[in-house]
Amino acid sequence: MFDQIVTTGLAALFGGMLLWVPIGAVVGRFQGFEMGAGTAMLLFGLTGLSFAAWLAWYLYVDSTEVQAMRVGCLTVSAETPGGAASSQDEFTIERAPGKLLALRSKATAEPCARHRDDERQTLRVPKAAMAHGRDGPVEVERITDPVQGAGLIGVFGAFGGFGFLGGGVLIASRLERSRSPREPAPVAPWREELARGFVIVGNLVFVASLLGAGFMDWSAERSIAFAFRGVAVSCACWAASMAARRQLRISTVLFFVLLGGGFYLAAASVKLFG
Repeated sequence: MFDQIVTTGLAALFGGMLLWVPIGAVVGRFQGFEMGAGTAMLLFGLTGLSFAAWLAWYLYVDSTEVQAMRVGCLTVSAETPGGAASSQDEFTIERAPGKLLALRSKATAEPCARHRDDERQTLRVPKAAMAHGRDGPVEVERITDPVQGAGLIGVFGAFGGFGFLGGGVLIASRLERSRSPREPAPVAPWREELARGFVIVGNLVFVASLLGAGFMDWSAERSIAFAFRGVAVSCACWAASMAARRQLRISTVLFFVLLGGGFYLAAASVKLFG
């Protein structure tokens, strides 16, 4: 199921551009370039976010990870004459006190001797089988990389978030410019001072994060993560400054979320995979 979600998601994310771009072109023909490009980016982003949510649901809600040792191996004959045989490892776990559940991995081209019976393996099991399933065998997935699932959720979420927020910025900017211009509302002196303070703090954090990443005796992963988090904090300070001056618009909020959130997620990714 994991491989199916990932494969389908990648095909829909990038193959869907063959559909989103023409839709955006049609919208842009009647509503302008920004509306057309924003529409295409929104559709692209929603596709990525949908598959990120689906994958996250499958990994953290619909299935669970278990540790088990192999108790047997089933050799699967080749489907075509002269083809290579495949194998399926068999496991047994305790589903409930006194109740065992038989598990069977997906067929692979590896021979049965590839894994030892005393080798503990991490498997992904559907929660429905753990709670209400029959005695088995239930087909499970072998987990070889513990961070792969979270990383792919991040990939779909990053592409989806960039498309959704980027499209939102374009559409919101166009709609805001189409309204009747209004005179900027006056702000109290204390709000002006607060806004200036947020700008100064944001600038200092930005410079300090870059200098710290460049001159501190840290590993490359820690330096990159430190710099990226600094940019995210600076974006929050600059957004707060505009809010204090009552100049914050929807397009501006989306822009800072796109920029600051992107750098924060990049810092988290560096920490996760570093």
